[in-house]
Amino acid sequence: MNLEFLKYLKHLAIISYLCIIIGGYMSAFPLGLWLFFSIFNPTSKEFICFIPAFLGLLLNLIITLKAAIKYKKSIEFVSFILLLSPLIYRMSQVPLEVFNYWEFNVPFGLFILCFLLYLMFYKPSSTPYIKI
Repeated sequence: MNLEFLKYLKHLAIISYLCIIIGGYMSAFPLGLWLFFSIFNPTSKEFICFIPAFLGLLLNLIITLKAAIKYKKSIEFVSFILLLSPLIYRMSQVPLEVFNYWEFNVPFGLFILCFLLYLMFYKPSSTPYIKI
């Protein structure tokens, strides 16, 4: 696989992550909005899950913009785990049957599949994705 395809695979994974629909009691909303609105309520338990997800997104942004980082693959794996943490938190709160709808399953599966393929076939190089 070439590097250009992997760049788009990673971007597809992040976009699908932000588009995962989290069902609520009254309505459903994308995970990206849930993370955004968690900023404004630092007293809730969701804020604790916001921090690792925000750090994971920030790590992905830094790795995409920086050309030479020594442990890129390790940092990518850590960011993947950090991005999974709010989803694991939400799944541990309620029974798994609650998440049996396609608005959750399709983006979640796409995120997992694309990011894992990216991690498996990514070969670190000194070439930046985005030239600064």
